Amino acid sequence: MLERKINLSLRIFVTGADGFIGRYVCRHFIERGHAVTAVSRNGAVCLGATKTLVSGLINGNKDWGDELREIDVVIHLAGVTHSSYEQGTGLLEHYRDINVGGTFGLAKQAHESGVKSFIFMSSIKVNGDITESANDPMSPERAPDPKDYYGLTKWEAEKSLLSIPGLTGSILRPSLVYGPGQKGNLDSLCKAILKRAPMPLARIDNQRSFIYIGNLVTAVAAAVERTNSGFEVFTLSDVCVSTPELISALATALGRRAYLFPFPLGLLKVLAAVVNKSPEYARLTESLLVDSSDAHLILGWTPKISFTEAVQLTGASYLDE
Repeated sequence: MLERKINLSLRIFVTGADGFIGRYVCRHFIERGHAVTAVSRNGAVCLGATKTLVSGLINGNKDWGDELREIDVVIHLAGVTHSSYEQGTGLLEHYRDINVGGTFGLAKQAHESGVKSFIFMSSIKVNGDITESANDPMSPERAPDPKDYYGLTKWEAEKSLLSIPGLTGSILRPSLVYGPGQKGNLDSLCKAILKRAPMPLARIDNQRSFIYIGNLVTAVAAAVERTNSGFEVFTLSDVCVSTPELISALATALGRRAYLFPFPLGLLKVLAAVVNKSPEYARLTESLLVDSSDAHLILGWTPKISFTEAVQLTGASYLDE
């Protein structure tokens, strides 16, 4: 493998530019003088972008026409991002159409247009949902074990990239991403803390990996700067904490008290099942450890923002609203 740093301005094509990760990725490369084509479904404005592109639905039928000509790097962030644990009719086909078909179609057309590198934002869910032991963390070498449609189709998308002869780039599998503008479970958690909601989670003794958005962006940048043959897979995280530790840290950053109290976990599990919240219970109580050593060694990536600073920045964004 050959590695070099790229100092010249690159022409970078970013899908999902208006999403949580996409906004940070675009800002990073724009601030460093690169020519960014910001691609979003509805053509949302991206300040400083060289070009803003309306993509519509990115699926297996998407024809990119001439849009990929004279592009150096594609960073593909768009896709179906919310996992579903329901086995609804046609849902898997919907995930495959966008996460697999859209990724493969974009990558194939990018390669045919002369794009030098393709960066694909996958997910740690490709590896699975739970780690049973601290000695067996999620890593690129660990056998994929997706548990839902999202993880499955991200894995299938990864395999589709490997099927394109001559295509090069990186596949990134981040752990749960947090930071200002976050969505999903962590956003709900912060809002619950602000409302001083009591949480029966004090007895949880788990370890879960996370990654701050600012650190994820520098990992993306490191992947863009790398020249390699074929595709490389990297699992990414920058901190590992228990659920009570995370809640306490967020509460401090939000200027609130963490109203944690002990509750029998067996009973909590039963109650979660009764109200159809078993997946949420698992995410709060189970461990998921991620090994980022390959990213450190091969990409030369080192997270610059500490957990303490990251949580403070995240909390401040809610207090400024």
